[in-house]
Amino acid sequence: MSHAPPERIRTAARAKITRIKQRIAALDDLCSGTLVKRWKVCGKAGCRCAHDEQARHGPYYEWGSMQGGRQVHRMVTPQQARVLRVAIRNHRQVRRLLRAWETQTVRILKAEDRRK
Repeated sequence: MSHAPPERIRTAARAKITRIKQRIAALDDLCSGTLVKRWKVCGKAGCRCAHDEQARHGPYYEWGSMQGGRQVHRMVTPQQARVLRVAIRNHRQVRRLLRAWETQTVRILKAEDRRK
């Protein structure tokens, strides 16, 4: 536990929370899930893709996410994949920032306990 005065702890934690809020507000699109780039075998008789990995078709982009408690996979266009890549990264960043916000809130509560 820190030996700094409770008021200093609260002030520092509030400042960190303010910066966290600013970082969250600066983010744009958010989306959970995963994005996968795949090359596929078509199944046509005589197509080179069945025997040559370099001849496989693609890339194809697949977005996986939880919807209604179930894992759902959906094919997306390359343009959608670019948006999703950033949105998924932003979502993960928001989750990290929320954990940091929670940590600072706990610091404030503990500082309040020390004052009593």
